[in-house]
Amino acid sequence: MKIFIPTLGRADKQFTLDQMSKKLRKHTWLVVQAFEKDDYDYPRLMVLPPDIITIAPTRQWILDNCTDNFMFMLDDDLDFFKRVFYEDGIKLERCSKKELDIMFLDVLLKDLRSYGLVGVSTRWENRLIEGSFKTCGKMACMYGFNLSIIRASKVRFGEAFDNPFKSDVGFVLQFLLSGRRNHIRADFAHQQSKGFQAPGGCSSIRTPEIMEDANRKFEAAFPDYVKMYEKEEGKFDESKGLWKYQTRVRWKKAYEAGVAERLENRRRLP
Repeated sequence: MKIFIPTLGRADKQFTLDQMSKKLRKHTWLVVQAFEKDDYDYPRLMVLPPDIITIAPTRQWILDNCTDNFMFMLDDDLDFFKRVFYEDGIKLERCSKKELDIMFLDVLLKDLRSYGLVGVSTRWENRLIEGSFKTCGKMACMYGFNLSIIRASKVRFGEAFDNPFKSDVGFVLQFLLSGRRNHIRADFAHQQSKGFQAPGGCSSIRTPEIMEDANRKFEAAFPDYVKMYEKEEGKFDESKGLWKYQTRVRWKKAYEAGVAERLENRRRLP
């Protein structure tokens, strides 16, 4: 099992890595641009080829070059939480390093033996999940892969449309369209430490115009499952990455369509 953290412009502060125990770090690699490799004081670095710059080809390069069957890919700026049950309801509390070990090495690694794509919910979506998990849903910022299943699905990052953003949700949607479910844990959660538009990473090139273009191309690539909409005035703040234009995705419908296609393809076999 390996964990990969693609990172850019954050050599001085690795939020995700800083929360990991020594035990978990032994499995963890930072994936860096060649021009930044000397900035990182960390023993396990993977250096990207110079022609790979944006996040979608970076993610696909990591998948193509991982030699383990089970792997995780995490954003570099995450905080992690666990569900705690009290008499007056459920609360999310920050994970300790030991609890993070359990999340990855016990819970999620076990899930990968049954599912090709796994993760934990975002903090703000966690309250919407009644049980301990859900399937066929949105994922963001962290992904676990069973590479045997991923490669059988033939899904790749960044091939659906030519915008560097939305490649993550596009990957998840295409995976469901292959007739395979993803698995999202709700007994844990994550959020970005310093907000969506914190300095470094993709925020250096992410603009309202680029995100509008990404959403339009996402909708155009999957019109049966994706609808773009415009948020009302006062309900978005693009300086914080709360974009005016958003998309709604019919995740379960995509999975059901994928299952139907797989069954039809099997029926046609001689």
